[in-house]
Amino acid sequence: MVDLIDNLSKIELARLLCEMLRRVRNNQSYTQRIGRTDLHELNQILIERLKEKGMGSGEIPGFIRNLTNALLANPHSNHLHMNEELHLLGWHDLDLDYRTFEVARACCERGF
Repeated sequence: MVDLIDNLSKIELARLLCEMLRRVRNNQSYTQRIGRTDLHELNQILIERLKEKGMGSGEIPGFIRNLTNALLANPHSNHLHMNEELHLLGWHDLDLDYRTFEVARACCERGF
């Protein structure tokens, strides 16, 4: 690695470092990227995303309760596994996408 760096020009080295930083930033989880967002904003984002997916306002509190319980029971699960859990609980009409799942996880981690 040292020999490689010695042979790179300053411009090539700068490009390499920029590319490495870009990759590190892109690999951050969605939860980390929204870390500065307050809980109220996260809740509103989650509610809006659920409404966009066709969920009615009256269904949202029950869905969030079931989702929270599923997350507490399986904190390391991904959105695909969580969809299976929610389908078993009767939520067949909604599939969580990755982004909505990460917002929900962030809400759950902060206490809804």
